[in-house]
Amino acid sequence: MENDTQYLPPGFLDSIDGQGDSSPGQWKLYTEQVELEGSETINACHSTALANEQRQMIAEFFTGPGAVDFQWPIIDASNSSA
Repeated sequence: MENDTQYLPPGFLDSIDGQGDSSPGQWKLYTEQVELEGSETINACHSTALANEQRQMIAEFFTGPGAVDFQWPIIDASNSSA
């Protein structure tokens, strides 16, 4: 690809500056505007037991041995706005 900014323009992804402050990316604006075809038939409450186990295993890793210090302020900020 000759011009990567066409594929992933500046500001599209979430970012963290040198002081650890996070800025949300513009990608979230696009996800709010897009309705996936057939998504109304998907019921997220009916995940398989295996999918739930995998999610739990990943969550435990990233909140345990795989955690990084800069994630906690971001997680705390997103939980306070929920």
